[in-house]
Amino acid sequence: IASCVQPASRSLRETDSLGSVLKYLDLEGWPYDSTPRGRKDVAQIAGKVAGALALFPLVRTTLESLPPSGPKQPPELLLVLGQPTLPLERHRHLDESRAMDWYRDLVARAVRLFYTGRDHESIVSAIVGLERQLAQALESMPSRKRLPLFKMSLASIPSGDRWDWVAFANAVLKGSAALSSSQRVAVRSMLFLQRLARITHGAPTAVLLNYLGYRVLLAMSPLLPTSAEFLVPLSVEGRRIAGLERVQACVQLVEKVFGSAL
Repeated sequence: IASCVQPASRSLRETDSLGSVLKYLDLEGWPYDSTPRGRKDVAQIAGKVAGALALFPLVRTTLESLPPSGPKQPPELLLVLGQPTLPLERHRHLDESRAMDWYRDLVARAVRLFYTGRDHESIVSAIVGLERQLAQALESMPSRKRLPLFKMSLASIPSGDRWDWVAFANAVLKGSAALSSSQRVAVRSMLFLQRLARITHGAPTAVLLNYLGYRVLLAMSPLLPTSAEFLVPLSVEGRRIAGLERVQACVQLVEKVFGSAL
């Protein structure tokens, strides 16, 4: 954590390390002008991001021990699928136009750290547009109540040409179990998953991959050189403490990486 907390201690080697992480996640060469060859399984890559970094750009996943379905049955340990937490949602206190202008500028600066091509504006617009779609797809609950859980098979969840729930779930679990379409899971917001199926069906593969890569960059920003310092506060989950955002971000990142490795 010490080298993470001290921004001056980092160098371009950390940028190379991010490149290694992206390569491991099948996101080598991010960001993309078009869909790269051999990297078309968006669901599998999103699952790998979730399993390796406890990072949930499109779907939040947890393993939970849930009450049994019937009498005299043991509790069930199930994969729970829920709504993601989005960086844009953390600035709901701003009016929409201000929030979008601010966020678009931040994403543009983030993409420019790695992109050397000519189509910078379209990549940024697509990333911001996709997150805006995800934000609009979120299901809200009054009084901060948790959304109810529904148990069902993976085959029962809406999917699409670019989203396979079996591939996603197996990637999340990193091969620790071979799940099939009949595998039971728990869903915390079927409405959101229905909307997600439509979003992933309509979005080009390159756009979905660029969004995943952007979220990985955001999560790893505490380990990057000072050129990425502007991303660090946004990588903090939950309530931010003024002046301690970097410490919070570093602790959370270490907890995620080591927790996922166990």
